[in-house]
Amino acid sequence: MILERDCIGYSIDSAIKVDSITVSNFEKIEMLSDCTNYQIHRYNWVDPIKYKEKLISKSTKSVSMIYFKNQLTIFLFGNSESNISYVESRLKRLFSVKFEKVDLYPKIINKLSSNNHKFKVINIQFVRVKDNLEKWVSIDAIGLSKNEFLKIINEENPQTISLYDELNKTYFSVDINSSLSFNDTTTISDIVGVLEYVSSCIS
Repeated sequence: MILERDCIGYSIDSAIKVDSITVSNFEKIEMLSDCTNYQIHRYNWVDPIKYKEKLISKSTKSVSMIYFKNQLTIFLFGNSESNISYVESRLKRLFSVKFEKVDLYPKIINKLSSNNHKFKVINIQFVRVKDNLEKWVSIDAIGLSKNEFLKIINEENPQTISLYDELNKTYFSVDINSSLSFNDTTTISDIVGVLEYVSSCIS
């Protein structure tokens, strides 16, 4: 997979046109794919590393993004939250649009609470406190009824839910901070399929 594993979703207030752009000598946007419904880009930049105000090295960083044109939704893929935040701020300035982080976790929970979805719950992880000690608990959720699932959601405050997209045959997870994670072996087309459906749920 050429995308990073983790992504955060954003809604934007107007459509943007993104091509391959040289932002500066140290920053550029690279077009990877331009399809009817979505575009895939990579934002690359060089981050100077200083010690006592002296430049000692340079670090090349990148964040990938999938932009769904019809839903006005952008998913930023990065190895760190700071990298994603940096690219978010740069895109807002470059294209004069407002970014609003989408609370994917509660929206996906609401979707799972209905009978109208294509996801299968595989695993639920939460923290249980006993005698002032925190213990991570992982529950195999395959075969849980909707009522059993909702009871766990309401009583245990899950941190991470692992899901299986039956249409795209793809595993992924969503955590309480609304970050989506995919396996290293997941193909881009499968990721696009999952995110396109997620976008339709939140738009």
